[in-house]
Amino acid sequence: EIEAPERVTIDDALLRDAFREAVSETLLYVESQRVQVAPPTQPMIDAEWRRFFQAVGGASRLERVRRALSAREEDITEIVEQRAWIASFLEANLRGSEDVDIDTVERVFASGEHPFTSMTLEEAREPLRAFIRTERVEAAVRTWVESLRGRARIAISPAWAPLLDHPFESVE
Repeated sequence: EIEAPERVTIDDALLRDAFREAVSETLLYVESQRVQVAPPTQPMIDAEWRRFFQAVGGASRLERVRRALSAREEDITEIVEQRAWIASFLEANLRGSEDVDIDTVERVFASGEHPFTSMTLEEAREPLRAFIRTERVEAAVRTWVESLRGRARIAISPAWAPLLDHPFESVE
């Protein structure tokens, strides 16, 4: 059973990264609402639930953590649904990023700048295509989030900051 500690010690770098990720998700969610992207489909929401469960180590672990942190089920559902909105938004706006032609695959394979160096081109073709696609989408999202950050004023002051063993400072 997981118990909530009285004092929490969190590495500053990890805390900073977690907040940056949370801010990035929030910016993308707000943008998805601003441009009125089509709502996520039920299969998209189901996929987000699967990713969420996998990320936390399964549904039973999520439930133990949720109870230990006194989070409401509605809070978890809101997080998953926001992530599904973000997925819908990214899908609608990054179409075309997934198209990777064979010339690009061959060029990247020849460069050796990929994790498939022990494979032949034939063996690596489809995994490398997926790798390139993922790299493109992640780069586009990073650029987009940085642009959104430039247009937003971000102030973070979490209610749990007093539980930390050091002063909390906004990461933005």
